[in-house]
Amino acid sequence: MGVVSGPGQFPEDRPGRIVEKDVNRWGTHWQVEMADGSEEWISALETTEMGIGWYAIEEST
Repeated sequence: MGVVSGPGQFPEDRPGRIVEKDVNRWGTHWQVEMADGSEEWISALETTEMGIGWYAIEEST
């Protein structure tokens, strides 16, 4: 996962990994541990255009 909060940013510059998934009557939420050790929560994960939001990053080996 990676997050961007504005134009000109790239998800690879702020990577994180999903550590918990919570499904309840209000929807699905993911807890993400960022590379810097901070925690973020995602409550919506549907986007089809580049912009502000969260993006899946394929891990390279």
